[in-house]
Amino acid sequence: MEFIKCSVAGVAYGHGVTEVEQVTGRSNGSPILHERINGLKSKSNEIGDSPDRKEPIKGFNFTDERIMNGNWVNEPFADFFRLLAICHTAIPEVDEETGNVSYEAESPDEAAFVIAAGEVGFKFYKRTQNCLSMYELDPVSGNEVESFSCRLLRQGMKQIIIHLEIPEIQALEKVGEKMAVVKVK
Repeated sequence: MEFIKCSVAGVAYGHGVTEVEQVTGRSNGSPILHERINGLKSKSNEIGDSPDRKEPIKGFNFTDERIMNGNWVNEPFADFFRLLAICHTAIPEVDEETGNVSYEAESPDEAAFVIAAGEVGFKFYKRTQNCLSMYELDPVSGNEVESFSCRLLRQGMKQIIIHLEIPEIQALEKVGEKMAVVKVK
């Protein structure tokens, strides 16, 4: 499975094209699909000369300027990607030599969600019996901060983020089907 598109609060994000869509578009001669494919290729060619260019990532074929490269801080849905990074059963495997993280998940869908969250800026890297650890981009300072999501006193999953520069603690609580975000200053 690949993470290509998503919808958050009724707004669609992403314009990736799957390999199946590319082959179908070429064989059918679909002009709209050709424009989408060619548009993505020209954008990737522009990026191709950039030193920041990354290799393609299996399970992640998502492009949207409103979200990528930290632009998500201007959009009101950081919690969507944060929840993709912490609400799963995937197990991270860190390569000691390169530091790259791969995920063992129960399904390809689950792995794609965790990979997508990491590519956007919520990098899950460690799991213990009661805690998940991840790095996320602090929208205020622009620095990567470490965050822990733990089961505390049988109250469900909570996330605590401590910003050293800004005395703020955020707790993210999942209670059944309801989500509540609490900020304490």
